[in-house]
Amino acid sequence: MLSQTEYQYIHDLVLQMYNQDYHYYICITNNPITSNSSNIYDIECYFSQNEITNQSNRFILQNGVKISLDSNNYSTSNTIDKIKRETISSQTITTNTKEYVYSNVGQYSNLIASYETSLNNHLSIDFAYLIPCILILQVLTTFIRSMFKKRG
Repeated sequence: MLSQTEYQYIHDLVLQMYNQDYHYYICITNNPITSNSSNIYDIECYFSQNEITNQSNRFILQNGVKISLDSNNYSTSNTIDKIKRETISSQTITTNTKEYVYSNVGQYSNLIASYETSLNNHLSIDFAYLIPCILILQVLTTFIRSMFKKRG
């Protein structure tokens, strides 16, 4: 599970990438200590401008970005970046039951659902104000035209 700081970081990262047209994402936890892996990154986020396919515990993405985060300072080396970004052309991500998954693909915790709802509500509110404004402009235009006709 993510700490509050990690959660906030990936939440903000997902919003930042969403605004760069990477609308599909999957972020997974990866415990380097228990996974017997040389991977020191404990959070990996994958972003794609194309839809990510979900098949059971596998996610398939094309032409995306992978951002890895060492949020717990597992690496003691000064030469390894705490955040690593790489471009990927094609990748299959397999998750296991010990990992937490945050994604807008499938039935996972969607970190941008409220943001997308807010965007949609903002657009609908702006449109809702547009119609009365057009009507007011029409009435004003008609009034001004009638004033000039009376003078002429």
